[in-house]
Amino acid sequence: MRISLFGVKHIDVVLVLNNIAKMYYERGIFTKAIETFNASIKILKNTLVETHYDVVSVWNNLAISLVAIDYNEEALLNLSYSNMIEDKIISNIFGFSSERDRLIFLNKIRGDFEGFLSLVHSHLANSPESVKSALNLIFKRKGLTASALAAQNEALYSGQYPHLTEDFQKLRDLSEQITHFTFSTPQTKDFTTYQQQLTQLQAEHNNLQKNLASQVPEIKLQEQLPNCSDVASQLPIGSILIEFVRFDVFNFKAIPATGEAQWQPARYLAFILPAGEPESVEMIDIGEAEYIDSVIREFRDLVSGAGKNTDSQLGMFSKQPPKLIFRKYYSQAGIKLRQAIFDKLRPALNEHQHLIIAPDGELNLVPFQILPSDDTGEKILMDEFTISYLTVGRDILRQKIETKRPASLKALVFASPNFDLSAESVASDAAQEQNTQTDNLRECIANKPLIPAVGTNILGERVAQKLKVASYSTSGCYEVQ
Repeated sequence: MRISLFGVKHIDVVLVLNNIAKMYYERGIFTKAIETFNASIKILKNTLVETHYDVVSVWNNLAISLVAIDYNEEALLNLSYSNMIEDKIISNIFGFSSERDRLIFLNKIRGDFEGFLSLVHSHLANSPESVKSALNLIFKRKGLTASALAAQNEALYSGQYPHLTEDFQKLRDLSEQITHFTFSTPQTKDFTTYQQQLTQLQAEHNNLQKNLASQVPEIKLQEQLPNCSDVASQLPIGSILIEFVRFDVFNFKAIPATGEAQWQPARYLAFILPAGEPESVEMIDIGEAEYIDSVIREFRDLVSGAGKNTDSQLGMFSKQPPKLIFRKYYSQAGIKLRQAIFDKLRPALNEHQHLIIAPDGELNLVPFQILPSDDTGEKILMDEFTISYLTVGRDILRQKIETKRPASLKALVFASPNFDLSAESVASDAAQEQNTQTDNLRECIANKPLIPAVGTNILGERVAQKLKVASYSTSGCYEVQ
């Protein structure tokens, strides 16, 4: 009926074919599903431009059907193609979209991201190139909700480039128009005009963005599509990146018509990338996220005392002085957590002692450096490794961007506080006003004095040296050169 109404080359025909193909797939008729998806793709190539999201959806559907009959490599090629289209969509509209629009878009493509990881994890784990492709995708997608291409927005709102204000506004207007064209079904039979309009908008957007990128360092970084080679080349010599990712597992073999669930419980993966060795990527299955998250919560509850203290420390109207509670470090909980996560990574570390960890999910709450390094609990991981953190591995590329703009204020570095409240202080009006509060705090810790953390003064000095400013030790508030 739709072909008779609109002709073969029409988006409505594509939608019907896609739904028919999905019906075949859900009933386990995979060969027929693949044939019908291919027919819809053939029409798409003559109707919509490739950066329309409907194109992504059909390519992904075809890939799912291919995995069902064990055409895994071909399926990966299809998913890679759809991810390339998503890269172009992100490049066109994501940088200057509203936060709400970004979150909607990221939620829309989250399943595509997890489907790609599921294919590599479940069917192509022994393929080095496939594992590398998965890490490349993680570098592009992970953490976009948090960063949201903040560098471009900072350039827009910071006032650093007043002479480009008009161009920034024009770029925003073009992005909004492209967004409308990309996610709305064209209400016209004249697809030639639709394609021409969208192509013209994209060309204007791309030319303007390239022009701005040549003048704004922040945009240069975001214009890159980072991959393993880029990240590996910027990792410190002798270091190794541990990139974690939490994802829901898609079961490509499930037949929905039988009631079998397609989405399985979430898991954690770790990708290992040594500095300067982009071809040496390893993927390690850490395990089910639910169990690992429960071990993390158990560890944090024990070391923080969460749920153990019935006295509220949050009430600002409380007439009682605050209580200082000292928590015991429970090494057994730390050992259990280390066994669940870190022990699975050790064989892949290959004697690297500088670990750069990019956590995900509940792993963001794990202080890896204080986990026991063995089952005796006598040493911790920071005795064995130097541990650094990144939100995502691609952030290492930010060090390539240099700006000549001076900071508006010099940094202030304070370290090594003095907890000896019995020490004499210089008399002043401000100090006298604080006497009552100081006396209350002194009473609270009279029997359990706070002990300075050894080495914090050294840390303060090192940070100050990097920032080229003086550091201050509050055990006297004297300037340290």
